[in-house]
Amino acid sequence: MKQCIALCVVVALIVLSYNSLHAIGFSSVHSPNGVDVWAVGDTGKVYHSVDGGANWGSSPLGTQTFRSVFTMSLNIWIVGDNGTYYSSTNAGGSWGTQTVNGGTRLNAVAFASPLRGWAAGNGGTIIATTDGGVNWTAQPSGTSQILYSLSFVDSLNGFACGAAGVLLKTINGGSAWSSVGDGGWTKDIFSISAKGGTVYGAGADEFCCKSTDAGATWGSLNFKTDSKSDVNDVYAITTDTAFFTGGGGYIRRSVDGGQSFVWGIHRMFAKISDVFFYNSSKGWACSDKNYAVLSTTDGGLNWSLPSGTIVQYLWPMPPKITGVGGIGNTFAIDPWNKNRIFMAGGDRISMSTDRGDTWAAVPGKTAGGGSQWSFYISPRDSNIWLSASSGSGKGIKRSTDRGATWTSAIARNFTSYGMPLEMNPDHPDTLFFAAEQTSGSPNSMDGKLYRSTNRGLTWDTLASTAFRSPCDIVIVPDSNNIVYVAD
Repeated sequence: MKQCIALCVVVALIVLSYNSLHAIGFSSVHSPNGVDVWAVGDTGKVYHSVDGGANWGSSPLGTQTFRSVFTMSLNIWIVGDNGTYYSSTNAGGSWGTQTVNGGTRLNAVAFASPLRGWAAGNGGTIIATTDGGVNWTAQPSGTSQILYSLSFVDSLNGFACGAAGVLLKTINGGSAWSSVGDGGWTKDIFSISAKGGTVYGAGADEFCCKSTDAGATWGSLNFKTDSKSDVNDVYAITTDTAFFTGGGGYIRRSVDGGQSFVWGIHRMFAKISDVFFYNSSKGWACSDKNYAVLSTTDGGLNWSLPSGTIVQYLWPMPPKITGVGGIGNTFAIDPWNKNRIFMAGGDRISMSTDRGDTWAAVPGKTAGGGSQWSFYISPRDSNIWLSASSGSGKGIKRSTDRGATWTSAIARNFTSYGMPLEMNPDHPDTLFFAAEQTSGSPNSMDGKLYRSTNRGLTWDTLASTAFRSPCDIVIVPDSNNIVYVAD
């Protein structure tokens, strides 16, 4: 039986803090009219703004964590953990609540009309309603994977996505769902957004797919992030204009279907969990790391925090990494696991498995002594490590056994004030090394730019430029013929 709960709105002071390791914030934000805005999150948090996001009131509904909110006219639907479901037909004046689908966690809710809606969640759950959420009926999804997101074009055509590359489509309101994803996908897909026949999917490790034929065929978008940050959410305003949010707090806008991006300017440097646009100008974004909602009125170019927000930037110092003395100690994110970071320095390799919070020496691995200026792990073969090192003479050292042993790939002097080795982001088998022009050294008057196309095994001279002290190299993505060297 439903219960009616009155919502008492109070003024909330919002404080941003960025040292949280757990989800303490908002999961979802939505608006029915561009003025009333609703945000929901952990332990029953419900926030409401009546002025487009400048000011907010707050009052909890129960204690379960909410995962998704959807609004339409005066109607509000909220779903969350343990089958929690709340709804209102009078803009939050009162609420009905019930536990649906046997208490299974629900991660997404979407409505095509005030009466026709769907929710999705763990164990491949998809449930549907034809009476505005009073009653719900299970639909056969054909998967047991977690489902994270729903997007409906109309009352018949919709999409769902989830763990392990699951992407589903219905053309009959959910009476039947079929898999339309690429069979080779393995990454979790966190978000789906459809406009007409164009569909965007976003997920783990910078995964982003796009279809322009309603899911019949798919292409991929290249986000070009070294850290392989997750794309937590995607929202399409039109077939060409879409927003993508992710780890570290980025909000990307594309107006050409994902061929190029513009980064929105804001002050919330925390994972953005959800983004929603009412129209081409008005939008909102939230993070599961704090209780603040960003708002934009210029199509996502600039974002504002609510009135009264206090921003605190906290940068905790990790434990000291011992045994890595000398200048030039350097880091490398494991291309096979973005949570794992290696540090090559001195005569040791240190590793963090929690993105730098804790560190430990890797037994049996060495950096070959001296100092390290550039350090890479091959995305093609994780056994191959390369370092611009001063151990036993400056040059490029190479390991084929993950740092257990090292050999000299090319012996040349290089500057002590930069990173003389760089990997091509589009072709990781190709590396560039800029040698220093110095007199009186074994490599007197070298100053050349070297290139390897076989992961550092052999090197050829790309240019005899007589660099004096080259300290950095940049290869332009998608334009590999353009190479910049800071000298």
